Amino acid sequence: MSADDAIPSLFPAPPEPERRPPPGTDPGPDRGPDGAEPAPAAPGPTPRGAPPDAAKRGTGRKRASRAVDASGVSPMMQQYFRAKKEAGDALLFFRMGDFYELFYDDAKIASRVLGITLTARSKDKDAVPMAGVPVKAYEGYLHTLIREGHRVALCDQVQDPAETKGLVDRRVTRIVTAGTVYEDDLLDRSASNFLLAAAPVGDRWGLAWIDVSTGAFAVSTCPASRLGDEISRLDPREVLVPEARLDGEPQLRETLARVTPAPIVAAPEWTFHLDNAQQLLAGQLGVKTLAGFGLEDDGAYIGAAGAVLHYVRETQRGELPPLSAPRLHDPTRRADLDRATRSCLEILATQREGRREGSLLSVLDETRTAMGARQLREWLVSPLVDPAAIIVRQSAVAELVERREVAADLGRALEQVPDLERIATRLLAGRGSPRDVGGLRAGLLLVPAIKSALEGCDSAPLARASEQIQPMPELRDLLERGLAEHPSATLADGNLIAPGYDASLDELVDLRQHGTSAIARFQAEEIQRTGITSLKVGFNRVFGYYIEITHAQAAHATIPDHYVRKQTLTTAERYITSELKELETKLLSAEERARSLETELFLELRSRAAARGEAIRDLSRALATVDVLLGFATLARERDWVRPTVDDGDVIDVVDGRHPVLECTLPLGVFVPNDVHLDRETARLVLITGPNMAGKSTYIRQVALLVLLAQVGSFVPAGRARIGVVDRIFTRVGAADDLSAGASTFMVEMTETASILNNATDRSLVILDEVGRGTSTWDGLSIAWAISEYLYKAVGARTLFATHYHELVDLAEEFDAVRNVNVAVKEWGDDIRFLHKIVAGGTDRSYGLHVARLAGVPAPVIERARRILADLESRSPDLKPGPSEPAAGATEPDPTQTSLFPRPVTAVMEELARLDPDLVTPLDALLLLRRFHAHLHGREDADGEGEGEG
Repeated sequence: MSADDAIPSLFPAPPEPERRPPPGTDPGPDRGPDGAEPAPAAPGPTPRGAPPDAAKRGTGRKRASRAVDASGVSPMMQQYFRAKKEAGDALLFFRMGDFYELFYDDAKIASRVLGITLTARSKDKDAVPMAGVPVKAYEGYLHTLIREGHRVALCDQVQDPAETKGLVDRRVTRIVTAGTVYEDDLLDRSASNFLLAAAPVGDRWGLAWIDVSTGAFAVSTCPASRLGDEISRLDPREVLVPEARLDGEPQLRETLARVTPAPIVAAPEWTFHLDNAQQLLAGQLGVKTLAGFGLEDDGAYIGAAGAVLHYVRETQRGELPPLSAPRLHDPTRRADLDRATRSCLEILATQREGRREGSLLSVLDETRTAMGARQLREWLVSPLVDPAAIIVRQSAVAELVERREVAADLGRALEQVPDLERIATRLLAGRGSPRDVGGLRAGLLLVPAIKSALEGCDSAPLARASEQIQPMPELRDLLERGLAEHPSATLADGNLIAPGYDASLDELVDLRQHGTSAIARFQAEEIQRTGITSLKVGFNRVFGYYIEITHAQAAHATIPDHYVRKQTLTTAERYITSELKELETKLLSAEERARSLETELFLELRSRAAARGEAIRDLSRALATVDVLLGFATLARERDWVRPTVDDGDVIDVVDGRHPVLECTLPLGVFVPNDVHLDRETARLVLITGPNMAGKSTYIRQVALLVLLAQVGSFVPAGRARIGVVDRIFTRVGAADDLSAGASTFMVEMTETASILNNATDRSLVILDEVGRGTSTWDGLSIAWAISEYLYKAVGARTLFATHYHELVDLAEEFDAVRNVNVAVKEWGDDIRFLHKIVAGGTDRSYGLHVARLAGVPAPVIERARRILADLESRSPDLKPGPSEPAAGATEPDPTQTSLFPRPVTAVMEELARLDPDLVTPLDALLLLRRFHAHLHGREDADGEGEGEG
């Protein structure tokens, strides 16, 4: 594999041989007041940075840092080169006072991506390119770089410049990647931010994923054939795969790039090794065996777990974030939805634009909290398969629908709750800001009202949540007393501690804010004590505060013995006292001491809050569950949704069902409801025929969405519904060319259909729309017919098949459990009206010309098409399979069978019978013979027009 094809790795390769640069020149003063030396000009060969699109989507070139001998440059740049070597392929944010500076190619990339000025410290041709961003605003720039596929290494000052002589020490404190972000401003509040590792073990893949921002940690395994679907379901922000596997299988990288836009990172093989992974995982959890967590010590997921933990530790410079105990994801408890199904049903985003607006999620999201929004997203892509578990969720929704006052109280409280889950994780990591602690306080103040509203609830989920939601009164009271009412964003900004919490701090704050008043009080007290009315207190930079008494006054007054003469002037004497010096010390150091004490007190508050971090996480998860269930109840009440009956049976029976998204986007009363009935004995395969634009695709999608809603525990938009749970939902609706894979529309269609035929079971729900349309009519019809037979006979899945191949309606004559329905159309001469109503029976018309006219196709084209259609229909053969032909999926197919349908001899014979031999010229006869020959072989004639009018 060439260097250009290499996948970027966080772990840099061994450095190239060092090259000694010529001595640097002084480019000018340092930008920031950190006591550091100025940065030099370019020291000869520059470290090689990334090309413009490096690391995007994990398919860019590997960014390697060329080792540079910095012995001939300033100490500052020696420090920089050490940090850059450590940062590897990441862009280095090098802290210099109040700015993060970037140099060389890093600066060029940052300038282009961020739109910031690219400059240099001198005008020499070898001047160092540089660019910078303010430290206080770096997060916005960081977000842009991460979104564009770059990694960023933060090299911070680890010493206080005010207390350091000479060069301030700097170190790489963190490498920020798409999967290891924890800053709120860089995260989507409604979605998890997973870092995923995938490790091949035999014919399976072990998976482990972490959300650094919430502490979520889970593991699983899946067959190799399901890897893409699992990655797509998790929607990770970064994916780790063993480096050797990627190097040895270029097609793997291409496959991963098709299922996720996340960067694909090549991680060292040894981080996936079982022994290393076991040691790291046991150390993180503080155990000797993983059995207590329901995990196997040699499970296929252990290697992936070790790799993901190692990667996080490397990016956090040796510190692992506070993670929850790993959870084993059991796919058998969920109705898995493959990538095609999630896309076709537009569960999380629309299929064409990829927008959230217009998706099922956008309609269902009535959550009030960020935790609830993430929980809803997880439930939607992993519906339940256990009827008992589904009914338990339904019971909570039903209770909240009935108890309006409880629902209203919960809604008012939850909409004010901050993201406690992510706040708790930052507190546990020692990174909580003053506003994080303020957010925790605000959340804890709301908990008693939520708990009170839940008391007395009978359904299991709400009763369990009531037990898990603990108000933590001691911590709440501490934060109420100790934290400022409106704490600042950072420690450096002060305003952290509430007045009255600490007497020493109050005194310092008073001195800081009322220093002049304190001096005035001291002066008044001294005048009263000495009787010297002209005594005054002054200040200069040499002596600080002093007491000044004129010679005239001193001649008539007694100077106190504790006054120490400090300076004699022509008109007065200046004195100091121990009391004045003590006051001076307090005044002059009040600001610094107040800030230091305030920081100390805040860190103590934060530490005590962090001690309850896990309890806060548990609280946030309970609140998330209540939030999602309340959202379901809100939808049910406001939109008149009903509670479906859910069981283990095979019946799917819906009366007056409605599409959950379209009924919300269309004007009230416009959407036409429809019924559906599926079961294995009488309606295993339902064929839907009818014209384009009539609503076939909407109808079959609607059925799938109603089943999905029922299995996540929600009520459904219908008059009545009974759902026999499905193990999986498969859809094949619409297709598009996959240019990156070199696949045509038909290839995509057949690939997705093959997945359905190979993975569906008799407990599955299969939704097919126009399968076979991507090829010629004869090929497409034969494929659609065979697929229908196979699903019916070999798979036995409940299936809805929308098609334009009207010949398929004849399947109902051969199989007892095939049913035909069609979309009703009302005709007035050449005009039609789509009624969007599903009625029993098949149809033999597509109304294609009517639809073309409605779409604005010119009238001459419509008229010409009408004549051609009439001619073709007059000679159309009978396409029904012969009685001797075995159905697809039959146990003993005829090995001599070569064609599903008879050749169109009938049409040719009928036309010959209509000819008058006396009127046919030799040339006409030759042309007719040529055309009949082409027709019999299923192709157009040599003129390319098929059959003419002649």
